[in-house]
Amino acid sequence: NSLDVIMVAQFLGLKATGVYTIILFLANALQVPYKSMLRISVPLIADYWKQRDMKEMQELYRNFSSASLVIGLAMFLAVWLNIDFLFSFISSDFQPGIWMFFFLMIGRLLDMYFGLNGPIFTTSKKYKFDLYFTILLIAAVFSLNLIFIPWWGISGAAISTTIALFVYNFGRMLFVWFAFRI
Repeated sequence: NSLDVIMVAQFLGLKATGVYTIILFLANALQVPYKSMLRISVPLIADYWKQRDMKEMQELYRNFSSASLVIGLAMFLAVWLNIDFLFSFISSDFQPGIWMFFFLMIGRLLDMYFGLNGPIFTTSKKYKFDLYFTILLIAAVFSLNLIFIPWWGISGAAISTTIALFVYNFGRMLFVWFAFRI
């Protein structure tokens, strides 16, 4: 997110950066229940590793993904169905942020759905591979921002983040599947 903000400021100026940052905070605020669930799940995953209970870990993974996606979708729909009303309270300068919010939330929903990949990585013996995926994420966001921000402005930054989050999470999911059969 910080890379997005820096690149939006460089390409589009401070006004667009302000809009991007405020909408980014709104999108991040909708992840609060997900992050709370994640904090509860990490000790469980560590315990499952300790006990070598892959069946329970897989069950937690499945339940967590489903629950976080349902909660995220409910919160997204609650905001998205009222987006015009919410934006009517603020300046018309923020209108481009409507589609930016949409694309950022799609990325956040993907992140919520794939959510336990990170804790599974960081609590396993293959924790070092998460660094490689993080480097891939940074490179993808940077490269895609170079392309999409000039084309679509702040919405382009949100689209590039969503695409990068999908690639990042899908790659981590495949790695977890092939390495741990989860």
